Amino acid sequence: MLLPAIKELITDLNQTNVKLSQYQNFQLWIINLKEKINMITLELLTLNDSEDSDYQIVNAIDIPLHDQDTLTWCYESLALTKQQTKAKEVFWAQVIKEDKKLYQLEPSSNIYLLTKPGVNFFNDNIIKEELNYYNYNVLTILMSFRKINDFINLEPIKDYNQINFIEEIKKDLTAMKITIYKLMLIEGCLTYQYEVNWSERKGNYVIKTNSTIYNQIDFTISDNEKMLAQLLHLIKLANMVNERTLEYFRTLLLLTHDRQLFVYHKQTDCWILTTLGQKLFYQINYPKFVINRKMMNFNLEKGI
Repeated sequence: MLLPAIKELITDLNQTNVKLSQYQNFQLWIINLKEKINMITLELLTLNDSEDSDYQIVNAIDIPLHDQDTLTWCYESLALTKQQTKAKEVFWAQVIKEDKKLYQLEPSSNIYLLTKPGVNFFNDNIIKEELNYYNYNVLTILMSFRKINDFINLEPIKDYNQINFIEEIKKDLTAMKITIYKLMLIEGCLTYQYEVNWSERKGNYVIKTNSTIYNQIDFTISDNEKMLAQLLHLIKLANMVNERTLEYFRTLLLLTHDRQLFVYHKQTDCWILTTLGQKLFYQINYPKFVINRKMMNFNLEKGI
């Protein structure tokens, strides 16, 4: 069973994060697991600036206990988060060994506050970039990606006589091109793309970023209404996931200062990853953590 292993990882991560958060500029991250009858809820929390409560929920995801794929994703995501946290602990240990007195214990709060030499030490650009990475928890990105790519159950088409499938497919493909064009301007965006050549009666389905193709399948098209209905269904599904992805990445583009993940590159008219963004995104294996396996299986006779 994965659940005991998941709980063990969470306990280990929380213990390490609580220890490191005793130092003023190391951000506290707490992972909370809520158990229900058939489901668990994974929550990522940090300290709240408000006086209403001690913690605020940064991200959360529900995981059905019967869904082994998502439970495996949960375990692997926590394992990747543990790698980041262990590296953070090594960085902290190196900082503590500095000859200069970087921190001073504040007895009333039991927090180690930065001294003047400590402030100067962390103002170094290389040190600052490293701390920014450790204070940005990769788990929140993994959770957002998972929710974006969760399999969506669209309502099946019931009345074929009321739909001009070819016109509807063309309309949705046009919308898809516009969304994908916007996604391709942002480094690291995953897209699901359909292309159809009506004159040659064939098409292809591609899962890709602007630098990597993860899956590509060619298919043929007939006038069979059932097949056209399935193709329309799959295109609508891809459009929904692409639009979710664009909405999420737009929120990331707004992050600034120590949390800035993207910077606008005028020469290419694209948004490229900052050093912090590269450290976070380059460790994420998209087939393992992001792409829903159901979206990899394409069959116009059976559907995804």
